[in-house]
Amino acid sequence: MRSTRCLSLMLLCTATLFAACSSKTRPYFSKAFFYTFAHDGPTIILGMVSADGAHLSGRFDFENISGERQQAKDAVIYGVRRADRFWAHARCEGRRDENSSWESLGHSWILGWPATLKVKAESNTPAKFSVRLDIFDDAIGKYKFGRIVLSSGDTSQFLLEDVRGTQSSNQAMQRTASKPATDIWRICHSRFGCVAPCSGLAVADLWSR
Repeated sequence: MRSTRCLSLMLLCTATLFAACSSKTRPYFSKAFFYTFAHDGPTIILGMVSADGAHLSGRFDFENISGERQQAKDAVIYGVRRADRFWAHARCEGRRDENSSWESLGHSWILGWPATLKVKAESNTPAKFSVRLDIFDDAIGKYKFGRIVLSSGDTSQFLLEDVRGTQSSNQAMQRTASKPATDIWRICHSRFGCVAPCSGLAVADLWSR
């Protein structure tokens, strides 16, 4: 029993060390997007993108409410829980333009305690979860759109330009170690996309879907 536990611990440490060594160096930044739901069916929207120097992450909101487009149903999303946040496992896809087909880019996952997120149909409160978006780094410039496909079959589409850091040198100089800069805010709608970009500097950590 003890040897099994030791072996599991060794494998976990090895995987963690490999992930840390193989991760790409990224700038520190955080982007938040103002948005509204169309309320025409279940919708998942990317509300924030951030990079911590090693990984690119996105925070999503899932409004599981019925509408003219589609009826809501209970959804179960598989992933892991780390600290107080649920990280969903997802298949990542890219699309070159509006007329192209979705192409598989790989799968997103991180280490953590296996967990599920249950999203009830007609829930008044959107369910929040995160997804590691590292896999989209190399797709920026090659594809126009990105999409995650959850274990429940639900999807979320976004512009790949929105997951790229555009931090200016002036913002970089003003940013402190604990307060990442926030650049490019957009007004987003689940059906009609994002408009009205503007820039700013974060004065506090942001939490958004």
